[in-house]
Amino acid sequence: GTEGVIHPYAAAEIVELDDLDTLRDALAKLPCCVTAADGRPPGEPLNVVLVGNPDDIGAAFNRRGYRRDQSSADASQRVFGRPPDVTVRKRARNRASASWVRLWRAPLSYRGDMVFVAQAGRPVGGRFRDGTAGSVSRHADVDEVRNHLIHDFMYSGGLEKLAFVAGVGPAPADRPRSVPGGSRYFTDGRRAALFLGARPRTFAEVEILQWEPILPTAPDATVRNASRAGD
Repeated sequence: GTEGVIHPYAAAEIVELDDLDTLRDALAKLPCCVTAADGRPPGEPLNVVLVGNPDDIGAAFNRRGYRRDQSSADASQRVFGRPPDVTVRKRARNRASASWVRLWRAPLSYRGDMVFVAQAGRPVGGRFRDGTAGSVSRHADVDEVRNHLIHDFMYSGGLEKLAFVAGVGPAPADRPRSVPGGSRYFTDGRRAALFLGARPRTFAEVEILQWEPILPTAPDATVRNASRAGD
């Protein structure tokens, strides 16, 4: 369960939102990136937003093989001045590196559901790197794990709505963006906004919100495949 883990905002701190247009604007204004515990300038991008009841979000993660697992590397990342409320990891096949999703509850609510801003990533190092050590080198393609997470939630049966919203802004592969510590990343600059519910849904029942184009300017095969049930 998540009781005692998710940050307990006071009611007066939470902005209640009732329509998708104002939600879109609010999500675009969330922090673009994490900061380090020592307050160094913005680092790795926050590339995912989750909207839903924590139990429904947790159930969707569990159905796709994610488990709670927070390391010192996770705890060193800050959003809203605090470490992640929850970190989950998914071990890939053949002992490949474990992708992570670090989640922070945001001071927003959409029709009574909580809003989480998150960072999806995976370490460099393939099958010989477990991603749980105190210092982790993140893979430069930060959109790849974001797109795999979309796949996971579509297959989980719990995804109600999918959208893309403005995030950190684009950084092409030939001009990657540097972060404190010396690593770099490239991205189309968008966050995936995933709305989770309790009722199982098929691929055809997932509502696609036309916020940002589902396909970036240069079509990304991973995103394109997210709409193909036979993948």
